[in-house]
Order: sequence, then C-alpha cells, then structure tokens
Amino acid sequence: RVDLILVMFDAHKVDISDEFKSMLQKLEGYDDKIRVVLNKSDSLDPTELLKINSALTWSLARILKAPEVRRIYVGSFWDQPLNPNFMSELFEREAAVLLSDLQVVPRNNTLNKVNNLIMRTRMVRVQALILHQLKCEMPKMTGKDRKQRELIAGLEEVFLKVMKAHNVPVGDFPDVNKFRHTLATCEACRDFTKFKKLDDKLLAQLDAIIANDIGMLMSKFDSIPQGGLIDAERS
Repeated sequence: RVDLILVMFDAHKVDISDEFKSMLQKLEGYDDKIRVVLNKSDSLDPTELLKINSALTWSLARILKAPEVRRIYVGSFWDQPLNPNFMSELFEREAAVLLSDLQVVPRNNTLNKVNNLIMRTRMVRVQALILHQLKCEMPKMTGKDRKQRELIAGLEEVFLKVMKAHNVPVGDFPDVNKFRHTLATCEACRDFTKFKKLDDKLLAQLDAIIANDIGMLMSKFDSIPQGGLIDAERS
C-alpha cells in the first residue's frame, strides 16, 4: 500500500544477509516503487565506489528480477556536508534527482486513486449492464434453468450484445472465464430472474461521473507539477 520503498545500503556494508535477501524477495513485483540508495558514497574513492556500485547492482539483479538494470542513487544522505572531492557535483545531482522523485509521490498517489476510481466506476457500470442483459434474456415461465445454462455457456455473445447496445469499450469488460465461473458458482447468481432491475437514474449518474466529474478531476493535474489535488485547491 505504500507509495515508495526506499532500500538504503551503507557504502561500507553492502553484503546482503539471508534475512535481508528474504525481505527483498518479497518486494518483487513492486519495481516501480523501489528506489535503491547507496549512502556514504562520498567516503569512498572513485575506484572503490565503482566496484561497490557494480557489486551491489549484480547482487540486486539476482534477487529482484527486472527487465532493466536497477538504478542506484549514490551520495551522502544526511544533514552533514559532503566530503570534498571531485565527485561532489555528482552526489549533489543524485540527491536532487532523488528528492525530486520523492516530491512527486503525493501527486502520483492522488493520480493512482483517480485512476482506481475510473476503473471501479467503469467496472460497476459494465457489470450492471451485463446482469441486466442476462435478466432480460431469461424466460418468464418455464425453461429457466436450461436458458440460464445456455447464457453462461454463451457469455461471450452476451458481452457482445452489451458492447453494441451501450457502446462499451472492450477493455471495460471483466475476464469472461472468471465472470462465467462466478455466474455458475455464486449463490447470489443462482437465479438470473432475481437480479435487480437496472436503475436508469443510477446508470445516468454513473455516466455523468465518467463523462464530467472524473474529467474535471483529471484536468486539475495539468496545473500540478508536484504535490496533490489538495495543493491545487489551496492555491
């Protein structure tokens, strides 16, 4: 649930213990959140720094599988001045990049929440339309069980009807096999005729959220280089 994971190494102690390795392995899959920092780099000469940086990069590549070489921020990250050497400019630049990365965390967090809201809103809308279509295709009197089995088996056709009737993008639909399994096994889906009738007013409200409200939220990000939406409302 965190927005950013800082993994800090002491430049004089880059050995990865079994316990630390086990912890790092649990971070696999969160590559976009991980930032690796090599602290106290200003206490090393360039040759030592290059050797340690390379060794750490190799060690991490064996633990955290990633398609690209993982960046390691080098510098001295505390409240004391850097040890003077010709790499001081590099360390200052690395610190500035890392701080800039940290400063956009609130904005990225808010953007992720908005994207999640969009995804959930579209998911609710399309599932309501699918259940409504299933209910409408059920017979009024006899043959309900047989028809329900046919609808579950031919769920792709139901999806296609919903897509054409309501102009729903393909990407908004759930996984057809998972949805089929839910319809076949969930107690709440035992009888399609008992699905609640589609509420046109609520559906119109969902459409308004997608078309207007979310658009207004997203437009606010154009004026927010850093920080979150709250900062824009205060300014």
